[in-house]
Amino acid sequence: MTHHDETERRPEIQVNCCFCGKDLTDALSQERGYGPICAGKYGMLFDTTQPPAEDLADRMSAAAEATSPERRHVADNARNCYASDKKLAAKRLAWLLSFVTSDDETDAQLRALEGLGFQAMAGLIAFERGSVAVRQASKRKCQVSVIDTPYGRQMAVKTPCKPKADGCERERELPGRRWDRDLRVVRYPLTSWDQVAEWVLTYFPMSELPERPTAEIEAAKAKEEAKAKVEAAKAEEPEVVRLSLLSRRVAIESPYNYDFVEAVKALPNRVWMCLECGKAAKPKCEDHPKGRHVWTVPLDRADEVKALVKKHYPDALHRCTRQLVEALNAEGKKVKAAEASVAPVMELPGGTLYPFQSAGVRYLEVSDGRAIIADEQGLGKTVQAIAYAKRNVNLAGGDMVLYVVPSNVKFNWASELFHWLAGTPLNDTKLLRRIRREGCVRINDVEVSVLSGRPKKDGTLPKKSGSPVAQHVIVNYDILSAWKELLKAAGYSLVVADEAHNLKNQKAARSKAFEEIVEKTDKLVFLTGTPVLNRPKDLWNLLRLLDPETWGNFFKFHKRYTNAHHNGYGWDFSGAANTSELHSRLDGHQWIRRLKANVLKDLPSKQRTVVSLDISDQDRRAYERVERECAKMLPSAGGRVTALKDMDSDERAVVLAQITRLRVAAGEAKVNAVCDWVEDLVESVGKVVVFAHHKSVVSALTERFNALKIDGSVPAGQRAEVVAEFQDNPEAKVIVCSIQAASIGITLTAAHHVVLAERVWRAKDHDQAEDRVHRIGQDQQVTAWYLDVPDTFDDAMRAINDWKARVADEIVDGANGDPAGGALQAAVDYFNDKKN
Repeated sequence: MTHHDETERRPEIQVNCCFCGKDLTDALSQERGYGPICAGKYGMLFDTTQPPAEDLADRMSAAAEATSPERRHVADNARNCYASDKKLAAKRLAWLLSFVTSDDETDAQLRALEGLGFQAMAGLIAFERGSVAVRQASKRKCQVSVIDTPYGRQMAVKTPCKPKADGCERERELPGRRWDRDLRVVRYPLTSWDQVAEWVLTYFPMSELPERPTAEIEAAKAKEEAKAKVEAAKAEEPEVVRLSLLSRRVAIESPYNYDFVEAVKALPNRVWMCLECGKAAKPKCEDHPKGRHVWTVPLDRADEVKALVKKHYPDALHRCTRQLVEALNAEGKKVKAAEASVAPVMELPGGTLYPFQSAGVRYLEVSDGRAIIADEQGLGKTVQAIAYAKRNVNLAGGDMVLYVVPSNVKFNWASELFHWLAGTPLNDTKLLRRIRREGCVRINDVEVSVLSGRPKKDGTLPKKSGSPVAQHVIVNYDILSAWKELLKAAGYSLVVADEAHNLKNQKAARSKAFEEIVEKTDKLVFLTGTPVLNRPKDLWNLLRLLDPETWGNFFKFHKRYTNAHHNGYGWDFSGAANTSELHSRLDGHQWIRRLKANVLKDLPSKQRTVVSLDISDQDRRAYERVERECAKMLPSAGGRVTALKDMDSDERAVVLAQITRLRVAAGEAKVNAVCDWVEDLVESVGKVVVFAHHKSVVSALTERFNALKIDGSVPAGQRAEVVAEFQDNPEAKVIVCSIQAASIGITLTAAHHVVLAERVWRAKDHDQAEDRVHRIGQDQQVTAWYLDVPDTFDDAMRAINDWKARVADEIVDGANGDPAGGALQAAVDYFNDKKN
């Protein structure tokens, strides 16, 4: 296509800007003779002579340059491809025309092309321009829907691009507008439906609106009107501040007052909480986003809160004080309800709880199942946890309870559970043997599972181990990490940690595993007679697990209560500070602790408690090796030990010799377990008297504790000195005595706990040992602990002791107190039971 001659380029005709109408005749380009660009607009100028169509792209390129590099690129491309592909060039030009010119201006340009004889090109551009218009219109549709949100049903609008002209300003003025960053939409309340719909159809006319939810809109409007009335009524009320109790904390409600709020936020351990559910909110409660939220502080900060009220709201001080006193009185009645002997007395299939034990259960209930039972050893923390589980966990509905305990009392816990919940005899020998062999046992709808060993990586359970899915699951601290994943997957409604001071070290593997297991558990109960082993720092991890909102800050706790300081090499947390304050914050709010002196009226003067210990695999293998050797020496027939009546005197002598050997093996096998248990007892109660029978056992216990000792090797003249040392020296915590050597003639009333590590044949000898402590001069209740290991010869010794307790020794033993008959029969029964 050729260009016009120079003479044809400049006819005498007026030229105007196609955008603003400005007369540009004198400003025509002299270089090429085509219309220049109006300086105030980013568009093209066409005079009536209109240049050839092939140069249209040149002028459009100049017009597009000021608006977008992308458009300049498209215009250049259209010019370059015009000669070879007019249709593609038309597409490019049509796209540009939709941006840089209005519809009327584009029509004028196309008519000019047709007038110059470029009908084909004009038709192509018009066609492509129509296609572009359709595509652009499809991209200019709003997506409008009704969605569910935490604030109720709302209208959601998603726009494809910014609206033209004043659309943005008008959109910002729509009532209730909120940007939802998660959904990437703008939300509006249903009450704004009509205004939003009008805006959408004005600026995005191609949009389609969903059906108008008239009923929902009317309901939302009615709710808004009611809310407006309430707000108007509140606005007329004078500014007030209110104090109440929320989750055993002081809740502070007040109108916004910057100075007052900042003063409250400066109080230690303040927490922003939801008034609806009492949970911490950050910044709003997920369950009640529209509920009221308040600042709360611990109860021990109540006086500081009142001082703030007096400073900022002096007129409200009297009313706030009255509100707080009423709330505290109501809470106090709940917490201290057990101290009054009120019916009903708590009863379980295994017996009736003491009044103070019922009090402990009620305390756990008013604490929502998150507290520490810190009673002195011997007051029955175990039965309190069991009673709470029975009353507050839906065991019949499939909920489960996990008990995390020291390894040496796993089977004692199983025995206690069956005794109190199923009514079985306490420490029943056959039941304990069955639990040990089967792992999981069910009696009278009570299911107890004892975990042992370590599961394989594929989830296979060890032999003789119970399942982590049962009503009551018992696991010891030592294997907690190995069972962590299976226990987390099981999910427990209540977790009870016995001797919870084993979790004092936050960094220990057992503590980390325990924290993961209880992460989603609502109820968490700690049992320990020694919550503070050495220093306040021992408490922090337990408190953090119970109430992370109050106690979760490590440095705040340690700076306040351990006198934490940097010594130049690192932080030292070994001290103690503000201990009275810590006690007042905990007592009745985070834990309950009773000493025997506090509940003497509820207790007999002397208690006997049998504890079933578990021993290590190594100790059990050593014992069982001796047991097998003894069994081979016994007279037998048909795979069973010969009946006692069929034995002659020589055979009876053999049996007696093997009994003696087996008793020594049983005593030595449990030395380690006894020492671990006694260490915990000493930490809790102080001085302890330990009785044993065999010389090897007495020596091993004495060496382990570096303790005082009274046995046959101590001359009678020195025994008085040993007794005086134990009675008068507060550092002498343990004395180990032989039952025969120290059962008469000495007084050890400095202790009120007696441990019998071994049994002898005569129950009367046990009474004599207990009376070394339970005698004139003793001002506390005495507890005697009998430490037995199930599935060892301890079972036979306990059987003969129970038998003799029912019948006078003089009648059973004869005039000389000969125990041989009873011992032989107990041994025969023991070995025959083991063969079953």
